[in-house]
Amino acid sequence: MREVREDNWGAATAGLCDTGPADGLAITEDIPAQARWLAEHNPDLLVTQPGNLRALADWFLEHGGAPARLACLRSTGEPLTPEVRQHAQRAFGLPVEDAYSARETGYLALQCPRHEHLHVQEEGVLLELLDEAGAPVPPGSAGRVVVTVLHNFASPLVRYDTGDWAVAGPAACDCGRTLATLARVLGRGRNRLRLRDGRLHWPAFDPWRLPDVHGLLDWQVRQREIGRFELLLVADDRFDPAHQDLFARALVADLGERCDVTCARVDRIDRGPGARREPFIGLPDA
Repeated sequence: MREVREDNWGAATAGLCDTGPADGLAITEDIPAQARWLAEHNPDLLVTQPGNLRALADWFLEHGGAPARLACLRSTGEPLTPEVRQHAQRAFGLPVEDAYSARETGYLALQCPRHEHLHVQEEGVLLELLDEAGAPVPPGSAGRVVVTVLHNFASPLVRYDTGDWAVAGPAACDCGRTLATLARVLGRGRNRLRLRDGRLHWPAFDPWRLPDVHGLLDWQVRQREIGRFELLLVADDRFDPAHQDLFARALVADLGERCDVTCARVDRIDRGPGARREPFIGLPDA
């Protein structure tokens, strides 16, 4: 089991306050092992990726034994969906606090204390959301995340295209903060799917939202060519194979056009860069 123990939460945070120790476990460990490890350590704070948090919530809802001392859930590294928020709330009795960061830039946006949108950390970064033509997008529209880091004097990043896309949030927030907002982070550009007319589509398909689905541990949609998709499923013995047709119809409905969807059961799905879970993989030029 790959685990680490640190005396603090990292040099940047430890320079501001006394954090106490932090224990870490590789996200590639299987969910039963992670659940046992959490029960043994009984932490106050759990930080993990949304896909992993969803799987842990599944485990504890079925087996019980969620860490009793847990007081805070934080997600990072992947887009956080409303479904994962609700599922974690049911399992742990806690809301999820989301954070958006990049390895090259540090924290970019943190969730508002009153709402689910994120506040851009404008004290340290200039974050722009730009359309395909390079113009700023209005609230409610999606744009490329382009960042200028204001605190890195050794290797400046000026208008750095992160490869991410996000939706611009409201211009003002009633929490009193005047920082710009992101309604939600969508993911990498390669996570978009290309439609028959050439448009790029941000899918909302999520089989975990469908009723009475049990035993589905992980999934991924891969676009093989225009109009043809493969849905990979990792499932245990509780999974009903009849749900595969239901999933295929739901994906076609989300795309809004005629297409072929094949489902395949696999033992595992490889994670993307940084061990990130990527539910959708589009065509290379997407």
